[in-house]
Amino acid sequence: PRPYLHPRISPDMRQLAVEIEGPNHNFYIYDFARDVLSQMTTDGVSHWPVWSPDGSQLAYRSGKMMAWRMWRVPADRSRPAEQLPGTGISQNAESWSPDGHAIAYTAVTKEQGSHIMVQSLEGSQESRLFVDVKAAAGSPKFSPDGKWLAYCSNETKEPQVYVQAFPGPGAKIQVSSDGG
Repeated sequence: PRPYLHPRISPDMRQLAVEIEGPNHNFYIYDFARDVLSQMTTDGVSHWPVWSPDGSQLAYRSGKMMAWRMWRVPADRSRPAEQLPGTGISQNAESWSPDGHAIAYTAVTKEQGSHIMVQSLEGSQESRLFVDVKAAAGSPKFSPDGKWLAYCSNETKEPQVYVQAFPGPGAKIQVSSDGG
């Protein structure tokens, strides 16, 4: 028994990525068939693993509280982890696009509020603003077809869920009515 956080099942449902909390935070992969738990990170400050759509990579955040940086690592550990460019003073990877070409993340900047960003994983690996609200916002998730991005925001003073066409532009549509 340990304090497990943020469990994520791989796309093929054969593995589980999970953060284990303690004096250090690292994430591990549990292989169901082999009954083996393998440590993926060793820096003691790694959180929130997110699988790529094909299960070949994981994105995660690492660093001190509110100064996190996004990283990605091959699930088979065939290469060392690499830091993703991202923007802001803190970044939290949340969702891969279904085609694997981008990651939606939350960025905290010096400006008020949170920013929903999209990090390209191709070419120049540009990071672009998707949603900018002057309130807390987060949890961006791509739709299964990649045509929408859902996120939460408390811009109305109560947390609600919104969706917006991806890659945009498009009007945001509130889809929750009693909090979200």
